[in-house]
Amino acid sequence: LTHKETPSQREIWKRKILELREDAQSIRRQGEHYDRMVSAGIRQRKEREELLARRRKNRDTATGGGEEDEMQQLSREADSLASSRNMMNDLLASG
Repeated sequence: LTHKETPSQREIWKRKILELREDAQSIRRQGEHYDRMVSAGIRQRKEREELLARRRKNRDTATGGGEEDEMQQLSREADSLASSRNMMNDLLASG
């Protein structure tokens, strides 16, 4: 078949093949980006649920310490939130 084609037709097919390769790479990159975004969303939901479960557990198990225990719980919660915020900033910075 190739011996029947003119050199200009071969060039056209070479360009089309190159365009298809570029399109495939672009689609692959978009798929990888989408996968990262979905994975990040799942991880965020999981972390949020863990934090909320920990918060509920701390409230349910709080005994007699009153205001001091609550302050410690709030302090741990603030530390956890700061840690999560740092993780998110790292994730966003890495792209």
